[in-house]
Amino acid sequence: MRIPHNFDYPYETLMLFSMVFMVIPPFFNEKVKPELNLLRVKKKRNVNLGYLAMMIVLMAFLRIMLGIGLHFIIEINISISPAVS
Repeated sequence: MRIPHNFDYPYETLMLFSMVFMVIPPFFNEKVKPELNLLRVKKKRNVNLGYLAMMIVLMAFLRIMLGIGLHFIIEINISISPAVS
């Protein structure tokens, strides 16, 4: 985002003001601001080892395939002959 020089360019000026109108109003909207909650509860996080193993296998497969590369063989046969009925 850049500030238009002397506001000579209407498109850039419109982009600047539209961004300002989208960003500034939420700062003044008191209804959507959440209340400050200083009480923190520690939550235990569980990691499913099956999903972790599957992610590692898929990442290894993706890395191997990107290292090899993808190759496609395209064969085009064009035959010009009179139609046989």
